[in-house]
Amino acid sequence: MKSEWKLVDNKTGKEIKTGDDRMTFRDEPCKIIGFFYPHKPGSSGKVYVMFATNQEATYYPGVINARYVQIGGNK
Repeated sequence: MKSEWKLVDNKTGKEIKTGDDRMTFRDEPCKIIGFFYPHKPGSSGKVYVMFATNQEATYYPGVINARYVQIGGNK
């Protein structure tokens, strides 16, 4: 059984994709550069971002006001 995930904005439910601009909870602008999807339901996963200084960071989705949602199963 394989599940798939997508990252969505907590407020709007809109899907967040690579290259999208976001703000951290500290009001720091960043760009989404990759995803580490949850390995099982109940796991939060991670998101990879890059700041204007070219510094990269790995965060929990809540830092950018987002969450992973499961979109499939039994594939």
